[in-house]
Amino acid sequence: PERKLDTDFLYIYYINKAYIKIGRTFNMKQRLFRIKGDSGTTNVDLLHTFSSDHQTIYGLEQHIHAELRKVNLDYDSGWTSESFKLESLDLALKLISESSVEPVSS
Repeated sequence: PERKLDTDFLYIYYINKAYIKIGRTFNMKQRLFRIKGDSGTTNVDLLHTFSSDHQTIYGLEQHIHAELRKVNLDYDSGWTSESFKLESLDLALKLISESSVEPVSS
């Protein structure tokens, strides 16, 4: 709660050319390092990053996860519950476009 107005990031990573991971973090560099370690691969590419305040990003992340799971687009990566089938990308981006978050240029 005390960080609800801090800048936060929503990310979409493409992992092992098999699935995407949709999550949030306050620190993108640290998160990438953790994802590579947790997933056991270095084959991790950042597809999209968006930013806003933590409260907005957290709510959007939860909304996207729920909507993708509702239509059975979750993917069993064996290490995270935030992984989704590649075909979920279009719906995820549509949900993001309906929000107030801003894309981050690379």
